[in-house]
Amino acid sequence: MDVMAALASMVLQHATAFTGHAVAPSKGGRMARQGSMDIHGHDSNMFHERTIDVTLFRIGCSGWSYRHWIGDLYPSGTRPEEMLGIYSRSFDTVEIDSTFYRLPAERTVDEWRRRTPSGFLFSAKMSRLATHMRRLQDPARHVGPFMERLQRLDDKLGPVLVQMPPSQGIDLPLLSSFLDSFPPGQRVAVEPRNDEWFVGRTYKMLEERSCALCLVDSDKGAVTGPATADFTYVRWHGRSGHAYSYADEEIVEWIDILQDLGVEEAYCYWNNDLEGAAPRNARRMMESSR
Repeated sequence: MDVMAALASMVLQHATAFTGHAVAPSKGGRMARQGSMDIHGHDSNMFHERTIDVTLFRIGCSGWSYRHWIGDLYPSGTRPEEMLGIYSRSFDTVEIDSTFYRLPAERTVDEWRRRTPSGFLFSAKMSRLATHMRRLQDPARHVGPFMERLQRLDDKLGPVLVQMPPSQGIDLPLLSSFLDSFPPGQRVAVEPRNDEWFVGRTYKMLEERSCALCLVDSDKGAVTGPATADFTYVRWHGRSGHAYSYADEEIVEWIDILQDLGVEEAYCYWNNDLEGAAPRNARRMMESSR
């Protein structure tokens, strides 16, 4: 059975805190472009057919503290401490990239929560100390303090992104142990950057833990599935660097792909932040999915 065909009739609704609207079912499935990773030869029979009728569709950017967004998303004269509040008037979610580099102070996390409205969600990128330096070893030492700090966001904490370096080849017991160290109920997305991971046994392990395979679009190609949880997590890095601005038809292609997944929630983050492309593309995605 072709998973994408089986799911093609499902309906996606963009339902953020700001707008809610239905989208017609997709007639396509996968993004076709040269160099695309697409779905790396998974065994479609291992995945449960998803029959969700309505998907909560959240769209935002990877980070918000960018001075080069002044004049686009931010008015002239905007101070750094004002950016998150202004950002949260346009989008209902953001991916925190700074947590990859350092653990934020308690007062910083408290300020993030205070400056955003009810219903706003933060996703957080797992510390590079755990993923790139310790390479997923000794997870209790890293995941516990990380989650204790981010849980200060309370009901504004969304998924945690675990990104692995390109040099990290497949090791399912290692990744399984790392994922099992998260608190029960915490949503986790996994972004492998080595092709060895894109096989059926990886998807099966993720599905058993209700962890999402991170979908991506970059200069190296696109990962467009499969869905391994009741939510999906997507990152757009830019097809020729972080200044790349996606054309309307490229954004619509991704809307079609996400329609086919049949998940309960889709967390969509634009990481092409240079020259203000990310907020423009995020806004365009919201408009195009109406």
